[in-house]
Amino acid sequence: MTLMKQFLNDQQIEDLKKFFKEVDQDGNGQISKIELKQLLEEIWGTRENLDLDLDAAVESVFQKFDLNHDGFISFDEFISSGIK
Repeated sequence: MTLMKQFLNDQQIEDLKKFFKEVDQDGNGQISKIELKQLLEEIWGTRENLDLDLDAAVESVFQKFDLNHDGFISFDEFISSGIK
């Protein structure tokens, strides 16, 4: 949390927590690949309507944000990777 305080104010941290909780649909404190893919589908539509490969987009995000490579993005990983 200290690293966050160096780069983000309290309102920004609260906004990021709110966004994270919205993506974390099952409320387990982690974003799964399925949850991220569902978010991208909500934003960009279904695969049939896209030129973008959603699976590749999800993998790309996880390569950057899943720091411990456990297949999930925690809030700390989300913040740490986003600040870099």
